[in-house]
Amino acid sequence: MSGAKRMGKGNCRDLSSRTGMFITLAFAILLFSSAAVYSIGVTPARKVITFEPDLKAELVQKAVNNDKKNMSIVIYARGELEKNIRIIDSLLKMAANEGTADFRYEVSLPHAFEKPGLHSAEIVLMELPKEFGSSEEATISAIGSVVSDFYVRVPFPDKYAEAKAIIETPSIDKPVRFVILASNYGNQKIVKAKATIAVLGATYEQIGEAATQEAEIGIGQQAQFIGEWSDATINPGLYHARITFEYDGKSITLEENFKVGDLSVEITDLRSDKFQLGSIAAIDIYLKNRWNSPIKNVYGILSATDREGTEYAKVTTAATDLETLGTGKLTAYWDTRDIPAGAYNLNVELHYEGRTTAKLIKANLNIDSLRTDFQPIGRVIVGPATQNRNTMLYLLILLLLGANIGWFVYMKRSMKGSMKKQTKK
Repeated sequence: MSGAKRMGKGNCRDLSSRTGMFITLAFAILLFSSAAVYSIGVTPARKVITFEPDLKAELVQKAVNNDKKNMSIVIYARGELEKNIRIIDSLLKMAANEGTADFRYEVSLPHAFEKPGLHSAEIVLMELPKEFGSSEEATISAIGSVVSDFYVRVPFPDKYAEAKAIIETPSIDKPVRFVILASNYGNQKIVKAKATIAVLGATYEQIGEAATQEAEIGIGQQAQFIGEWSDATINPGLYHARITFEYDGKSITLEENFKVGDLSVEITDLRSDKFQLGSIAAIDIYLKNRWNSPIKNVYGILSATDREGTEYAKVTTAATDLETLGTGKLTAYWDTRDIPAGAYNLNVELHYEGRTTAKLIKANLNIDSLRTDFQPIGRVIVGPATQNRNTMLYLLILLLLGANIGWFVYMKRSMKGSMKKQTKK
């Protein structure tokens, strides 16, 4: 404060002017970025359909009016499948009081594709300026745009699977858990599938092995294969897994690094206490620092896939710091609008100090609850029995309170009467 008093009036005016310019510039940047990035949205962000010869289908998605303002949106398709998509509602007008609005497009697939696998297009939603339509000579420049990915999955002939591995990073005294997610993208059922895991040391010598259960995989379905490995003599450090996934005479090889012990953050719980399907759900990820010093800037990535392997969300949390052997929480915000109830795989990846902790969590989404491997969680519903017990409890409390007040009044009057008698004597 003393330094401010010694400044001259001219310097104060210059400083005030520069501060005002910076504030104005920052505010303008904020407004621009808000308009360009957040004012318009689309849900779902990814749509996958399975190929059928000569399929004609009308699909519906939603445009999201994040800023609750009047807006005009032009919608078009681009990419490989552009010629197979006809936008029905190519110009969408939304009022300020509309949170979402449906738009439709028709998909017409050919009799066959030359190549199996994923074929894609993008559904682009572009917000137009307010001046749009006011003058024929007006120059049209988009304010902002968003993209929804559209895929057609063409099954592979015969039997074909794809697999990915998630290695749940353990503390030094717990087994390593290997989770292999395998999807059948062929046009035949897979009868026998399993995975074997070779654990390699720092110099790639094999120091252990594990195997998963054997299972079948239906057409268009996904299955989990789980194997565990532990070694009481293992030292903390970096290891390598060579995973061989075999199915009906075919095989896939996956290579992944993982850490055992050392600096580690454990995922201890996952909750959504006020979960409501169709809203933006706050998913709380609870953490435990297993290291004997603080860990800073821990953040997480939550991804959700259904049983068919379709990814419905990939959300990054803000960062937090964990004290020595302390606990903490990260919150991921998952937009569950237009997401059907059912079973999902939630893969949580924690990133910190150049390291990663991963955990795959099974979750069941219902209208008003989210249940996971950890425990059933969701909002508490008060039933009639609970309400009756609460009512009786309230009445009992009121009766006790009334009795106490009555006893207090009686004692006060008795004391006054005694004092009057003593005064008369």
